Amino acid sequence: MSRIAIFSPDPLAAISGNNTTLRRLAGGLRTLGHQVTEAQVPPEAKGLEEEDLSRCDVFHALHAFKTGVAVRSASQRLGTPYVVSITGTDLHEDLCLPERRQLVLSVLQDARAILASSLEAEAMVRKHHAVSTPWVLVPKGVEAPPDAGASPPAEDQGPILFLHVAGWRPVKNNHFPLEPLSRLSGEIPRVRLRFAGPVLDVGYHQAWREVAWRYPFAEDLGEVEPALMGELYRRAAVVLNTSHSEGGSNAVLEAMAAGRTVLAADVPGNQAFLRFDARDWESSTGVLYNTASLAGEGAARRLHDADDFYSKARRLAIEPEIRSRIGQNARAAVFRSHSLRHELEGVLEAYRLAGLNA
Repeated sequence: MSRIAIFSPDPLAAISGNNTTLRRLAGGLRTLGHQVTEAQVPPEAKGLEEEDLSRCDVFHALHAFKTGVAVRSASQRLGTPYVVSITGTDLHEDLCLPERRQLVLSVLQDARAILASSLEAEAMVRKHHAVSTPWVLVPKGVEAPPDAGASPPAEDQGPILFLHVAGWRPVKNNHFPLEPLSRLSGEIPRVRLRFAGPVLDVGYHQAWREVAWRYPFAEDLGEVEPALMGELYRRAAVVLNTSHSEGGSNAVLEAMAAGRTVLAADVPGNQAFLRFDARDWESSTGVLYNTASLAGEGAARRLHDADDFYSKARRLAIEPEIRSRIGQNARAAVFRSHSLRHELEGVLEAYRLAGLNA
């Protein structure tokens, strides 16, 4: 039986995308007979030589910077090989910051394998940096929340709900849909917006609280327990992702698995999950709205086209048949290409590169 430690940058009790990934992988690996330790590593963590970790065969860091720096240090002290999953934050923020770039590159270079959810992630790093570590393509897996795939409530005169699932922090661009959906709610009073996610940046969330009175159609649900997400997806007409950058959103895949239409920023992480044809919406698996790079900002921030977002949100609001077709396509696509089985196969390939007999 192999012994594996998987490290998240978040407190293990927190509701977060990192912990969703951690628990999905840990649960899947345990069903295959492996012993898995779930661990938190804040960037400032010290003393990872705990007895249970010293017995592990391989470490798996879920971020190159947020966990990888500390995991690399522990690997050097304990002689335990490690692999690292590279994220959108690593690619679009940490590698762009001079004070972090070399740390991230050292983590990538010393790992036995780099796990990436898309080929674009590898190409982005190799274009600018010399990293000889083997890359393993690991399409992110998903498990549909309970009852999420059931039919949504009949709208008739009920609300048309747009659901934004993400923690509150600038990279998630949570504020963006407020203005275009305010315009849409003035035209279609049944439009509603709900935010669901933890407060990861207090100042950024406070900025929403100070203007919330301007947007009576919108509400913030805060953190939502995973067991309750299925019902929330079921009630949603459209699930939103408005991030400046994405390494691959669990919420996008969960929404697709639930058979819901996703309206998302046209950024690489979302492009990897959603296929959108502006000339043939009925064959699409999601809808992408236009974004563009900001001069001098790198990929960490983008210009989001509010008019394009509004136009696409409007069509989805008034054409439930289109939403239904896209949702069916999304559900079929996600289980075809993003099953937990496929994800675990990729993860185990990375562990084999680290010397694990898996």
